Amino acid sequence: MTLAVRLGPSEPVPARITRADAAGVALNAQGLAVDLPWAKLEQQDLYELYRPMIAQSPAPVRAAYLRLGLRSGRQKEKGFENILVGLWQDDAATAKEIEAELSAPATPAAAPAAAPRNGASKPDAPAASAEDLPLPALGELGEPAPDVPSTAADWDQGLFVNGKVNRSAYLRACASMEAGDVSRRLGPDWAVYRNGQKPDVAKEPTVDGFGLDEVRHTDGEYIWKQKGDKPVDWTGGGGQVFYVPDDPKASGVDKLMFYWSYHENHGGQHLWHVYRLRPGIGKDGGEWWSGSPDPCLKNREFVAASKSDPIRVPSVIARGRCAWSNFAVIAFRNGVVVTSGTGNNGGDPGVVACLPPGKVPTAAAVTPNNEIALLTVWDVRELKGQLAVLALCPQGRPWMTPTAGFYSGIKLLGFVDLPIAAPTALSATTDTAASDGFGSDLKPEDFDFGKAEVRAKWASGPAGGTRNVVTSYPRRGYALVASRAEGKLVFVDLAPLLTHVRNLYFSSQENYARTLSAGPAANQWPFAFDQAPEARPKVVQTIPIPQPTAVATGLPFERGFGTQAVVTTMDGRVGLLDVGALASEKSTDGVRILGTGQIGRNPTCLAYGTRVLRPVNSFVATCRGDREVVWFKTAGRQIEVIKRLRDARLLDPVWIEPGDTRGAICWTVADFAGKRVINYLTQPIDVWGDKVFGGLGKDGQAPFECSGWLSLPGRPFMLSAAEVP
Repeated sequence: MTLAVRLGPSEPVPARITRADAAGVALNAQGLAVDLPWAKLEQQDLYELYRPMIAQSPAPVRAAYLRLGLRSGRQKEKGFENILVGLWQDDAATAKEIEAELSAPATPAAAPAAAPRNGASKPDAPAASAEDLPLPALGELGEPAPDVPSTAADWDQGLFVNGKVNRSAYLRACASMEAGDVSRRLGPDWAVYRNGQKPDVAKEPTVDGFGLDEVRHTDGEYIWKQKGDKPVDWTGGGGQVFYVPDDPKASGVDKLMFYWSYHENHGGQHLWHVYRLRPGIGKDGGEWWSGSPDPCLKNREFVAASKSDPIRVPSVIARGRCAWSNFAVIAFRNGVVVTSGTGNNGGDPGVVACLPPGKVPTAAAVTPNNEIALLTVWDVRELKGQLAVLALCPQGRPWMTPTAGFYSGIKLLGFVDLPIAAPTALSATTDTAASDGFGSDLKPEDFDFGKAEVRAKWASGPAGGTRNVVTSYPRRGYALVASRAEGKLVFVDLAPLLTHVRNLYFSSQENYARTLSAGPAANQWPFAFDQAPEARPKVVQTIPIPQPTAVATGLPFERGFGTQAVVTTMDGRVGLLDVGALASEKSTDGVRILGTGQIGRNPTCLAYGTRVLRPVNSFVATCRGDREVVWFKTAGRQIEVIKRLRDARLLDPVWIEPGDTRGAICWTVADFAGKRVINYLTQPIDVWGDKVFGGLGKDGQAPFECSGWLSLPGRPFMLSAAEVP
């Protein structure tokens, strides 16, 4: 091992290290033996001394080395970045600390930087303005959130002053991941509607008759007969939970086991069955594939793209609606977009894309069979709202074709300017989808668009809903965007992009040949909108709606609701809309309101599960303002409440993910103030026709049963799951 040392005023020369012990190091430079105590070695020398050994060192040693590099001004070197990426994989908490130190401004007591060795002066770097930063520093540019308004009606007033965007409030509202600001984005809670009064849960009943801290099975396991060790069937739900961590060192996103079951075989009460219905992570009740942090935080591309921002709490997440939408699209406040799976996804690290600086994601959606991802963004430079459009590439298949959510690529195509500045909710759909997604239904040769007969088959494939994927591609589709602060719904027509894809893939060999040069450049397939302006989706209609909070778009395999959409408002109303030609070639109508209904105040999440939630055309909404979850359905032009979940255990419901595992219909609810996720059974477990566990609740007659909860080191605010493959 050698070091570069200076012998007198000459240039440094290589010196071989002959010995190192507690006292110092012995060097041999050009035949001259030198003993140096450790105190005589500068930080730069120590950094070089440790470099050859650091890659194989334990995580604490690498962390100390990185901090030494920070003090030595070596943080911009490629080797420093590689070591930090590796540390993220082994010790995410410490890596996060170091990234925070990277982003922290120098203190007045910091030592001045060493002068360049060539004697030239070192000019001061110009201070970065808000417009120059990928994400402006919240502590410097954004004022702390003001006191919560006295009423829900004026909740978002601070975003605008005299009809113009208040830059400071705008920035903080979209980008801060502090607990108070995230709560403010979610809207008013139970106390706001009750003059600050807090709930007295000790005096409230539980939904199932068990005690406040009691469930039927402490471990959440419902076991029929003697549990065996050789199941032939297992399934369940897995995905992500986002939370605002109490400890800044915590990750903010974990891979969660929502529910799980395994069985002796397919069949009823004559076989043994195990249902694990308490949510879990890792050793705290989770399956082997769950854990903290979520693997997306260890993705090398993600770490490299996010190094300038220490925040590791994602902002938004979305999956397609088919059952096998394995990988979710996750976006962070700095505009970095990454994918992450449900569970048993083979260690796939996911794919990464980056939005331009200053574009802060606020909502996400993915088309039903995972062809296209959409993000609403607040542009903190231009103070305007946009819709980002990203193409998804399935593994082993052409770009933007149906998939079960395993991706080999993601590419930003461009943006659609919206007639609103502050989009807050988003949903999207198309006129062609398969409820079970993409399995082994189609073979590689079914995607060989170089063959005329394959192109003809896809081109003539009918619109509509199927269980399994068929050779048919969407013709119509739309995105529904809401702005709570501005009281508007915006409809964006996706048909231009879908038509563009159909034309290039299915019309002729010449057009298909244009897609064979795929790559990241704007003029490579899939083409950026600047290169193919005809593909850019278009805003087609804007409707005034007072304080819309959540939206949902129909699916072609849902009877009646396929050409409809639902919107909720802060005062608890539900609006049912018909979208006409946006969702069907059979219609020439525009968007119109069909009917309204009432649920609970401030519905923060509107969910309808993978495939469909039963009964058909039904939804669940977390109504934060009333601490309840409302299950409702559309019937003609009417909104009908099926039943309401109110439970003393549930302090602050803000998000919900409905799902099922072999007859166990389970809702997972994010309790923001309660710092936990809670599972509820909505009906008795049906084991292939046999209700072997009896009814719900202590007396068997309850409308719901709490099957367990998982406490988190922070406040959960978003969930996303799909069936684990």
